[in-house]
Amino acid sequence: MVRSVLGCAIVTLLCVVSMAGGEQKQLIERLHRILDFLVADATKVDVDCLFGVVIAEAQLNLLLNSSVDPDRMQQISRLRSKCELVRSTVRKLVQVPDEANAKILNAVLRPAGWQVDNGFSLGNLELLPILPWPATTQDLVDIIYEGSPLEEESDSCIAQLVGQGTPEERHICKISEECVDIMMDFDDPCHGYPLTHRLLYMQSFRALNCFTRKEEFNTLKQMLCSRIYQEFRTLESLDLEITRDLYLEQLVLCGLEGYAEFLHRHARTSILEWQNSVGCYGRTVELLAARERTKRATVLMSHGCDSHMTGLGIAALALNLRYLHGVNY
Repeated sequence: MVRSVLGCAIVTLLCVVSMAGGEQKQLIERLHRILDFLVADATKVDVDCLFGVVIAEAQLNLLLNSSVDPDRMQQISRLRSKCELVRSTVRKLVQVPDEANAKILNAVLRPAGWQVDNGFSLGNLELLPILPWPATTQDLVDIIYEGSPLEEESDSCIAQLVGQGTPEERHICKISEECVDIMMDFDDPCHGYPLTHRLLYMQSFRALNCFTRKEEFNTLKQMLCSRIYQEFRTLESLDLEITRDLYLEQLVLCGLEGYAEFLHRHARTSILEWQNSVGCYGRTVELLAARERTKRATVLMSHGCDSHMTGLGIAALALNLRYLHGVNY
């Protein structure tokens, strides 16, 4: 009896290892595909897309610093080299729209700032009920852009952290009262992108080494990601193309904080299914109209691809690769 149970356990373990290995191989192949696309279409890569490459490179660096077998180490090293190539090429080509974006590009978009090994775990988020959101495009778009910060406010507040003037004159980690009001007003009924951008602001704060009290950051990120997970599950229940970009943003930003709830197999399947044959992530007619209505910036790349969603796609692929490396199903 004991021998039979032990035998079943060993078979199950071997199946799990084989399944995880197969998924990791697929993620590596998809990362090569998207990076080859970005190299070929480098002139269309904007700051948003570059940010995704930076996050992906940070995840690959963390993998290379862990115990990876030699063959997998070589594969990941090749991916990191491609990320470095994209990053260095785009930095020479990218046209930033304003001074705020230029500051963010130079100071925040460094892999080292996003190379945070939080470890992955389940059960640390408050499980809030799925929201009764409408399935109609117009009403849903109004909801997922509701509240503060607006995109311009988010970029401006992050730029303030970087400071102004020459490197010697800059006041790093500056926070204006206006930005405090925008980012920390938790009575403001914000949803969707404004909610994720509050987390992004805090993560940028950490990337610039501005945080002095880690406990406060951990409390705030847990509260934000609990609310984001509520919306993440709501979007899964609606399963609409128009919310795919937001879904990826939620997965990436809270996944970076180690919340494994965002990295389940169904989400991973969606990430793979949404990637098109050339490697990037496209925009639908509905998504295009939504971005136009809200004035959310993005760049149309080759093959009808969306720069913002493609950046999130590469970050999500690399994040899931790192997650699978250390997880038993």
